[in-house]
Amino acid sequence: MSALIAAFALAISLWNYWEDAEQSKIEKWQEVAVYEFILNNKLSTFQDIKVGYITEAQQITTFSLPKNEIQDDALRKIILKLQSNNLIRLRDTGYYEAVLATYQPNPTEMMDIIKRQQHLRDLFPIVKTKVIDLLNKDCGKLNQDEIYRYISDSVDIEAPIFIDMLHSMRGIEVHMLKDETWCTTYDSEKIEK
Repeated sequence: MSALIAAFALAISLWNYWEDAEQSKIEKWQEVAVYEFILNNKLSTFQDIKVGYITEAQQITTFSLPKNEIQDDALRKIILKLQSNNLIRLRDTGYYEAVLATYQPNPTEMMDIIKRQQHLRDLFPIVKTKVIDLLNKDCGKLNQDEIYRYISDSVDIEAPIFIDMLHSMRGIEVHMLKDETWCTTYDSEKIEK
């Protein structure tokens, strides 16, 4: 008799486990479906979300899901869960919208960014002076890679940063000639004539 009761208790436990797993799968799908609908439809009313959910539910074939309707209470529960997880919000106009995350660097990262930008601002006049001095002597003889090699001997600068700086001077202090060599703007007018 006790073996029969134990077997019956095991069967009930397995049934409950299967039901809980199936319910969890459905709830997760519902959360994703509702969130994606709100994300893709910028401003959505409760009724819009319900219609979108029903449309999406009718396409599911991998598991059993109420296909024709969702109870308003169940949908409200899903929406509240998404709101509590800060994935959606209800605007004062009555529309739901997705909350899009923005990256906020921590204070240490922010200080590193500020220091790097300050370093680049301090470095620019040094690089500019050296480039102009070099091109005053060697107008029309050096391409940007050769200029970088000369400048990087005396200034610690990465090639992409240098090239950005060189091109930011273009048209004002320096000019790239047709053969992709560089000159100061004043001298380039003499050479291209």
